Amino acid sequence: MKYRLDDPKEWRGRPQLQGKPTSEGVSYIGGPRVGKWVWAQNASPVLDTLELSVYNTSLGTFDRIREKRAQLERGGKLTESGIRDEMTKLGATAKQTLARAKNDLADIKREVAERRAKIKPTERSADEDPTRKLQKMEIRIVLRSMSHRELLATLAGPNPNTLFVEALLESDPRMIANVSPSLRKLIESKAVEAKFGPEIEELDEIDHAIATAERALSVAADGVDREINGGAAEPTRAAAPPLVKAV
Repeated sequence: MKYRLDDPKEWRGRPQLQGKPTSEGVSYIGGPRVGKWVWAQNASPVLDTLELSVYNTSLGTFDRIREKRAQLERGGKLTESGIRDEMTKLGATAKQTLARAKNDLADIKREVAERRAKIKPTERSADEDPTRKLQKMEIRIVLRSMSHRELLATLAGPNPNTLFVEALLESDPRMIANVSPSLRKLIESKAVEAKFGPEIEELDEIDHAIATAERALSVAADGVDREINGGAAEPTRAAAPPLVKAV
């Protein structure tokens, strides 16, 4: 499964928080770094949820609150104190939206942690066939007599013997002392990759996406606070750009 988009033109979102109107739409070149969304749509339900419920929601909330302050300032009917009071009311709703995004992010982090916890090189079955159990016991005796080269070929070569690998990894390391900790770790890594490769690839991409979504949520929340209190990050406030597609 391919998760990332190779063509930067297909990336969504924005590199930075604040946008400037241009002849082609909005150019996001101001404020803290956000990072564009580089993952394909429909590649993973979790990635889609991160984009819609955390990344887009956070940035959209900031855009709306910023546009509202710009409208109030352009209107000229309220003092700065009056604008701040109005923004505080609107900010309460914005913060509720960001809180929901934060909860969605926490749920996804928890789901990823639970899925990773289930990734193990091997796991004993309580109802394993007695014959297979006996085979593994005999294999452990064989393993203890093998040289390092033989162990490498049998357990970590291009076509490792899966039953031998299971026999090793299900045993206490002290039972087969001629398998060094580094070799055992290599065998575990190869076993995990062979068994869970596609899922690990997805979880690694989700972790990268979580970092991007979390950064978007953080900078958007800080931006909302600045807009409520009137502490714009830019030396001179420009009118907030319309909510149109970024370039």
